[in-house]
Amino acid sequence: MRYGSIIVTLLAFALLGATEWQHAQARMNRVDVHVDRPGDYVFLLEEEIASDVQHFIGDTLGSSPAEINIALLEEFIASHPAVAGTEVYLDFAGILHCKIRQRLPVLYVSGDAFKGYWDASGHQFFGDEGNRGKCAELTHVSDSAMLLRTISFVDAMQTDSIWLEGPPRLAFNAQDELEIQPHEALYKVVWGSPDLDSSRLARWYFFNREILPRAGSHHYKRINLKYKDQIVALKNE
Repeated sequence: MRYGSIIVTLLAFALLGATEWQHAQARMNRVDVHVDRPGDYVFLLEEEIASDVQHFIGDTLGSSPAEINIALLEEFIASHPAVAGTEVYLDFAGILHCKIRQRLPVLYVSGDAFKGYWDASGHQFFGDEGNRGKCAELTHVSDSAMLLRTISFVDAMQTDSIWLEGPPRLAFNAQDELEIQPHEALYKVVWGSPDLDSSRLARWYFFNREILPRAGSHHYKRINLKYKDQIVALKNE
């Protein structure tokens, strides 16, 4: 029984050695890039990344795994602001696989020094105009601390029914209070500080459920929720 176990172990080591030898004999013949894009955004194109990878590694067609610095290549790909994560490996057929996860934006800032897309972790990246309108958009923000608070607020609201109707437009007024214009609405909601508040949210639900259906959204210019236990609605003249 003991000799049988030894033989099985030796065979396993031999098979492992053969597999490693086969991998060592692999020669890179092409680059294959796959980008995982959550949320229907396009910030990264496979053909552009493949071209960048080829340029970065230089003339390495026919190179073996030992001649390709996988860790350095992963670091190069991850340096792109829109990349959230990457995995690179060379298979037995000589295909260099680059699997990339694209960042998912929760907010787009359209003006000032913070212009660009921002994910829930506070990473900034950029993309073409075709991605606008798919997430909440903020016109401007006073400083980085207020921006991070707004990102946290927007991220927390992502799965809320009000947000799911469509991405809203956000702005800070002269008093530095956050105002929210719901998707396809003419009125604005004065939210106040950019923090998630169950009381303000409950009042917004009540207004949408009990008041808007009777009066119609076109009757209102601004709905103020910043006062405790109150809904202050300003009608259009």
